Amino acid sequence: MGYSEVPCKLCHVSFNIGRIRRVGEPEEAGWAGGENPGLGDDGHRRTFVPKIHMGWDTCQASEECQNIVRETSSVVQNTRPKSVDDDNGGDDNDGDEEDDGSFNYHSEEDDEPFEYHSDEDMAGCEGELSERNEAEPEDDTAEVKSRGELQSQQIQGLNVEDESTTISEAEHESDDDPESEGQTEHDKASNCDGEDTLQNVDEEQESWEENVEHLAGPDCEHHGGYSGFEISAEEMKGCTIIQCLIRKSPEWKPEPDDQDFELESDYFLSGLSGQMPSRDSEGPEFTPARHGMDHAYPDTVIFHDDTANDTPMPFHPTCFEVFTRASRLRLGHIDIEGLAGWRKIESTWELDSGFPRHPAVLGGRDQWWDHRRLAAWITANPVLIPSLRSLIHSASQKKVQPSSNDPLAKFPPEISAAVLDLLSPLDRASLRLADCARHLPLSYWQWLLKEDMPWLWEVWDDAEPSFWATTSLPTLCAEKKRKEAAERTLIKQSSVVEEEMPEIWEAWCQDQAWPGESYANLEPSELQSPLSLPAEDTNWCQIHYDIKKHWDELKGLQNRERIWTDAEEILRRIKRYRDEGKI
Repeated sequence: MGYSEVPCKLCHVSFNIGRIRRVGEPEEAGWAGGENPGLGDDGHRRTFVPKIHMGWDTCQASEECQNIVRETSSVVQNTRPKSVDDDNGGDDNDGDEEDDGSFNYHSEEDDEPFEYHSDEDMAGCEGELSERNEAEPEDDTAEVKSRGELQSQQIQGLNVEDESTTISEAEHESDDDPESEGQTEHDKASNCDGEDTLQNVDEEQESWEENVEHLAGPDCEHHGGYSGFEISAEEMKGCTIIQCLIRKSPEWKPEPDDQDFELESDYFLSGLSGQMPSRDSEGPEFTPARHGMDHAYPDTVIFHDDTANDTPMPFHPTCFEVFTRASRLRLGHIDIEGLAGWRKIESTWELDSGFPRHPAVLGGRDQWWDHRRLAAWITANPVLIPSLRSLIHSASQKKVQPSSNDPLAKFPPEISAAVLDLLSPLDRASLRLADCARHLPLSYWQWLLKEDMPWLWEVWDDAEPSFWATTSLPTLCAEKKRKEAAERTLIKQSSVVEEEMPEIWEAWCQDQAWPGESYANLEPSELQSPLSLPAEDTNWCQIHYDIKKHWDELKGLQNRERIWTDAEEILRRIKRYRDEGKI
């Protein structure tokens, strides 16, 4: 089948999203997407976006991007290579000219930089390495050091600044060199003692490039991750996290951290996972293993009718939070049965891919998610939005100052409100910018804000965000380890008590605080107390104006609006399917 990504069923963005960190950002601010996230048992990712994406694609756009060898932190500028004509009037480089683009490799054992080597020098080094290995096979340390030297020489023999240059291409270029026209294939082979050195060098170069991390410049167009100049790591929190809606088994029993809809419906939520494997691989593993479910095989497409009820539905927990808010606003409750019914109906390739999505999402669809420039906002966390709360608090404290030049002030408030109802949100914003209609009651602007921005639930819903939408995988992994360590300690103590004092062993066990499976008492990692904005003392008009003014900075709010639009379309389809008797 090959690699096939499973996206979020609600927003249809991949879970396997990467981020290219900027120079100066910590290593954990960058991570690779794809099927190998390098997820540790502590919930943290330990990968990076490599220089070469998917074996061939590189960033060609930015002269300010950089490539670094991750192990040594040696920096290689990703600038465009100088033309040969710029250096010596069009003559081939004979090795006498200084290569401004090369870098000095520093090994851990020697601080002296290696000299520049040409392609032929590299081939000769490979032959010398083979001779040394044959002469001293028992010296593993020398072999490793020699391989490191060879790798350094290979790097410097390449023009590493040219994103498309490879050893094979260097060989091809040498074939075009007039000085090499008289050289036979036998002569070329004799440079490496009859061995196919160029193939070995290709393998060494490929191995080296896997350890080269790409760092974003302002105009980075690398497709392996979203640029750190477009979006911060804080804004992307949760974009790689998976949660599933799973149908209950007959043996299902409630747990202390179940939500109301889990107790009342036929479905429950899994724990969280930080890795979504390919469809043809193992399913994700969840932390915690809620209701005994430690792994599953979720999908947006149901391939066989007999698995329709047993295939979990995958989504970002933050996307599910947006759906629950939209459902409560429109219906007064969370319609889980309707959501599951819609998913079951629209689970074919055609219906799943035919759902209307934002163009930025459609542009990212590919076998591997295509991280297109200027589309990073679709991965921003729609629940935990940096600066939104401070913006709302600041705006809510500003007093309304009616303008003496307001033409609508000449009319009764009822007529002014009726006029505004006929206008679009853009026209209303224009009136506000012109200091018009500010004499209307604040409660009118609250209602207008809710109509224009229903996804801004902070102004109409005081419910706390879900625990699963605000916690983090590292927090859950740390709690899991704590529980396991506490259980091991109690088991050891229990064995001692049973052996030494068997008469009190049973009572002792009952008195101990054994760690359970529930995480209900665990504080969310990013818990935000709900906003409490009094209707009569809050400047709702200013909130609307400030959000519009800072819209480009509020990437999480942009993404929330997008997901809310999808959620409302899902709710419309649920209603239609119910009316048709399909749900």
